[in-house]
Amino acid sequence: MSSKKISRIGTLLFLSLSAIAFPSLANAGSYLYTVTDNTINASFSFYETTLDSTGTVTSGFSNVTPGDTVNAFNWNSPAGSFCAIGGIGSGPFPGGCAVDDIYDGTNTHMTYFGFTAGSFLKTGTYTSNDPAGLTVNIQAIPEPSVLAVLGSGLFFVAGGLWRKRQS
Repeated sequence: MSSKKISRIGTLLFLSLSAIAFPSLANAGSYLYTVTDNTINASFSFYETTLDSTGTVTSGFSNVTPGDTVNAFNWNSPAGSFCAIGGIGSGPFPGGCAVDDIYDGTNTHMTYFGFTAGSFLKTGTYTSNDPAGLTVNIQAIPEPSVLAVLGSGLFFVAGGLWRKRQS
C-alpha cells in the first residue's frame, strides 16, 4: 500500500476520532434544559436555541412529571437579578435566580430560587443556593450537520480499512 493512501486513511481516522473525543467542539443546534423542583417533586424539560443570560419559557415543555402542568419557567443569571412570571416577581437576589410556575392538579406553585451569579451561561448542572430546591441541567444537542460529517468520516475510514484488507 502506498504511503499516500496510508496518510489519507490516517488523516480520516484522526479527524473521526477527534470528533468523537472532543464532542464539545461541535456546534450545538440547541440546548436541552432539564429542571427538577425538589420542593414539590416535579420535573420537566424544554429546548432553547441559545444559552441566554435571562429568559422565560411558556410552552414546549416535555417530560413533565405525570399529573403536573408547567405554565412557565424564568431565569436570570446576573447578580442582583429579579425573576418574574406574568408580572409577579421577586428580587433582587444576591446572585442569579429562577422561578417555576407549576400546577399539580390541585394547587399552583410559583416558587423562587436563588442561584450563584453567572449560572445558566454554559452547559452543566446548576443547583439553587438551597440544595433541596431547584436543579437545572443544561446539555448541548449537536446540530444534524455535525452528526452527518462525523458519520461520513467514519464511513470513509471503514471503506479505507476494507480496501486495505482486500489488497
